[in-house]
Amino acid sequence: MAFQLKNFTSIVASMVNHARGATQHLTDFNVGSSSRTLLEASAIEIEELYQQMFHGLRDAIPVAVYSAFSFELLPAVLSSGDVTFTASPAPATPIVIAAGSIVKIANQEISFQTQYEIILTNASPTDSVRVVALVSGVSGNASANTITEISPSIATVAVTNQQPFTTGREIETEDERKARFADYIRNISRGLKGSIEYGARTAVVTDINGDVIEYVRYSKMYEPYLTDNSQPLGYVNCYIYNGVGSTTNSLVVSTQNIINGYVDNGEYISGWKGAGIVCTVIAVAEQAVNVTGVITAAEGFDAAELAPLVGNKIKLYIQAIEIGETCFIAEIYKSAMSIGGVKNFILSVPSVDTTANINEKLTPGVVTIT
Repeated sequence: MAFQLKNFTSIVASMVNHARGATQHLTDFNVGSSSRTLLEASAIEIEELYQQMFHGLRDAIPVAVYSAFSFELLPAVLSSGDVTFTASPAPATPIVIAAGSIVKIANQEISFQTQYEIILTNASPTDSVRVVALVSGVSGNASANTITEISPSIATVAVTNQQPFTTGREIETEDERKARFADYIRNISRGLKGSIEYGARTAVVTDINGDVIEYVRYSKMYEPYLTDNSQPLGYVNCYIYNGVGSTTNSLVVSTQNIINGYVDNGEYISGWKGAGIVCTVIAVAEQAVNVTGVITAAEGFDAAELAPLVGNKIKLYIQAIEIGETCFIAEIYKSAMSIGGVKNFILSVPSVDTTANINEKLTPGVVTIT
């Protein structure tokens, strides 16, 4: 019999009916009578017990399910991306930007740390380096061209982030875990296309403190035999992208281990591919999409202030395109016109939709909005 939540009224009615059938000595069950008051006092406590049981069951069922599958909440993720250092004028002597150097968002305390050393020279006064936020979660995300301060400052060197940072993620919510668990259950059989793609998206790279600094944001499995019968059966490729660019070999290795299966502290962890399947994990090739357009501001708005907002919105759209999918010019128009205050938008580049091969991920190129 299913659990039924009973309220105060129905509990009192049941108790009154039972008392009337069990004894003839109690006859007055009207509201306010001694007999009814005694029953109502018990009914109040019983109703509270029902409520506690209901809330306990509601909280315990998902916990029990998640515990059985060791399905913990995903931790918060540090935002990361590439910043470009430029020495102007070109330095006569090399300028070293050491690993661990700090850059910041202008007029804010949000800081990022370089992951390796670069050297600016007279022949090469510009170079890019991967940086990671010092605070986890979405607060470490940054719009394009907002990271412009070096700490401590270097007089002849400027820094900026040409692309927005979007990989910072808060600790997973219960609703997000529920959706991810449903995806997990759909692919739990393993060996299928969806299960390999799901398994790939669980791969991460952590720093020495155990904080996640890179993870698989997009994954796509492709079986060459389906389009080329000369290719061997049972061989598949899994293309991955970290959502930032320049997917590292460390993330590729981590993903390969998860799909194939690996040994952790003497315990074998099953992979996500079927027996006999050879799956090769490959970082996607990146194809930049350049965008050039002109906006017209509505009355009361400043076009110069709207232009960077439009550019950032278009970059976010292109960044969100899946592996092997097309960039539609209609969506570029939609992104531009979604910014409040934009009256009109004329797009000159690209003139047609931009397509990508199965092993390519479209990324934002030079976006010029005037």
